[in-house]
Amino acid sequence: MSHKPGHFDGLDLVRILACALVLLNHLAVFSFQGVGITPATGDEAFPILAPFADVGAVGVQIFFVISGFVISFSSMRTSPSGFILNRAARILPTLWLCALIALVARLATEGVSSALFFAFAKSAVLSPIGPYIDGVVWTLVVEAAFYILVFLVMWRFQVSPRALLRLALALSLASGAFVALSAGVKLAGSEAFAGGYFAIAERFWFKVALLRHGVFFAGGIVLWAIAAGHIGRSGWLWLAVLTALGLMEIAGFAHDPGVGLASAAVWFAGLALIVISVLFSPAIHWALSPVLRVTRELGNLSYPLYLNHYVLGAAITPPLFALLGPGWALAGVLFILVGSSLMISLFVEKPLQSGFKALFAGDAGRPGRPLPVAGSRS
Repeated sequence: MSHKPGHFDGLDLVRILACALVLLNHLAVFSFQGVGITPATGDEAFPILAPFADVGAVGVQIFFVISGFVISFSSMRTSPSGFILNRAARILPTLWLCALIALVARLATEGVSSALFFAFAKSAVLSPIGPYIDGVVWTLVVEAAFYILVFLVMWRFQVSPRALLRLALALSLASGAFVALSAGVKLAGSEAFAGGYFAIAERFWFKVALLRHGVFFAGGIVLWAIAAGHIGRSGWLWLAVLTALGLMEIAGFAHDPGVGLASAAVWFAGLALIVISVLFSPAIHWALSPVLRVTRELGNLSYPLYLNHYVLGAAITPPLFALLGPGWALAGVLFILVGSSLMISLFVEKPLQSGFKALFAGDAGRPGRPLPVAGSRS
């Protein structure tokens, strides 16, 4: 099957749905008594959102699949230097702005400390060593690790579908082995041994090395190869294996079996929406044509909202709860988070990106302009 590269409008909706899952996951555990999270302690500001606690975090794995798909498309139309400059321009300016907002919020609620400024600096450069000014930054560090791998493949083997499929195979084997081992330990190992194993396996370096989440990025690459006609029927079998491994990662690393199964089901539904968005892109484009501007703005909103909701949301929840009560406080928090993120998306983000490109890329970045496809933070 071949697919003409372009804008996959369905992915805009999947992106905002994935962002909403993460947003609701965090809102479900914000405390009304003080800034912070308080899972299942009775201090939750919005207990009505309890079903999204933990389960909503699976929006991150949905983002990773979309990223693998989108980055594969964009890498085919640029040089290695153009690719990395475009990724930096897409990610960093909005990150810096939202990290600054998070810094101000934390300074206002925690007081001035050098630790906060160090956390801000680590976030700004996507350091693999935290802590970060905002808890969601870790996912961008993982994304950056994937971008670096794609860049290295492009630099070493030039731009080719075969090179990307080799990367997908390497990620499938390495991450798949790690995920399968972890699932086996959880199922067959003693409780004491499994506890010790996961105390190590859950460390951040296994995420940065893409051992935990590499199967999701690989799944996106394989889906791209299927859509672009670079792989035949065997691609569907490959994608099925990666889907099984993705389900194993989500369920296997969950601390509660019920949450793990629910999260795996939500991720599978998200993956199905991604596949449908790709396979039926022309039909979806036609169906959404009356509201395309809205859906594309929703897709653009997902990145600043993702970055802007956690620290700011935790900071404004207690005062709004005290002032308005739980129902109106939830409405107020959503209004502030969505409204401020929408302002960034509509009026600030694009000028920041253009300024970044003008400063760092100049004319050299123009031939490396990526395809206008929708995807995770891409």
